[in-house]
Amino acid sequence: MKGDDVIAKLERLVGASRVVVGEGLERFSRDESDVGPRAPLVAVEALDAREVEAVVRLARETKTPVV
Repeated sequence: MKGDDVIAKLERLVGASRVVVGEGLERFSRDESDVGPRAPLVAVEALDAREVEAVVRLARETKTPVV
């Protein structure tokens, strides 16, 4: 499945306003690891465990890595 297809499915799951793509990803490019900054292709701002579960299920079905 292509990235745009996954993004469209994420938007249907949690709403487009909570799926971050493009320039908004800069704030998601760093963590506490020793790896330098790397912006993800997409970020999801889930509101609850149900949404997290749905996003992880979609990632598993589409073989999309979750970090």
